[in-house]
Amino acid sequence: MFHRQSSRLSVFDVFSAFSHSLDSETVISLFSEYEALFLDRADRDVYPRLVPGKDEKTVQRLLDNFYIGVSMYEMTRQWLVEDGPFDYDYG
Repeated sequence: MFHRQSSRLSVFDVFSAFSHSLDSETVISLFSEYEALFLDRADRDVYPRLVPGKDEKTVQRLLDNFYIGVSMYEMTRQWLVEDGPFDYDYG
């Protein structure tokens, strides 16, 4: 059987511990650990979330690389399956 070597609680640990009460610090720590790295705002754009322990520039680079991959996928899909000019409207 695989055992985690980390002292942090996993989601599995939380579910198996439902019969025990968890202190609020543990709950907040678990919630924070699994928060989304990106947020959307009213302007319909996506921004990196400021997360303690995560370098803001690294999270921004991850977001940028994600959008590069999505754009490359979409352009390749259009090239292969659609006739006519490329559609660059992602809004």
